[in-house]
Amino acid sequence: MMSNASSQSRQWRLAQPKEVVTYLKLNKGKIQAQRKLYHKRRCELEMLIISQRWGDDTPRCRADITPELLQFSCFGSLQVDHMNGGGGQERNTRRRRAVLDGTRSLDDLRVLCELHQMVHAICRKDSAGGLDPKTWEV
Repeated sequence: MMSNASSQSRQWRLAQPKEVVTYLKLNKGKIQAQRKLYHKRRCELEMLIISQRWGDDTPRCRADITPELLQFSCFGSLQVDHMNGGGGQERNTRRRRAVLDGTRSLDDLRVLCELHQMVHAICRKDSAGGLDPKTWEV
């Protein structure tokens, strides 16, 4: 249910489409920067929630949960890993929203660095593994 202020704001935007378009054109860079920061903060918060599930106060690579990954040292940025595979079937935005809302179980999620993520995907013969980071599960 929308509050009275947001309802009035929406009504104004609908009544003044030219002003809204002008504002969006003049502030395109600012709006993109705000959206990028919003996305980054939601990703960080998701990783923090998953890390707290495993007993960490800050996100770190949790390769210790899968001992065969410990033969490699950590390298690369942190990513969310589906321990049982199948991450490609779940959209990142839907998973992130469910984690932040508390409606998704965290038992099969953990945080891994890029290298451990790739090695784990290859070890479990996951088709999402490979040398191209764009195809890795996130």
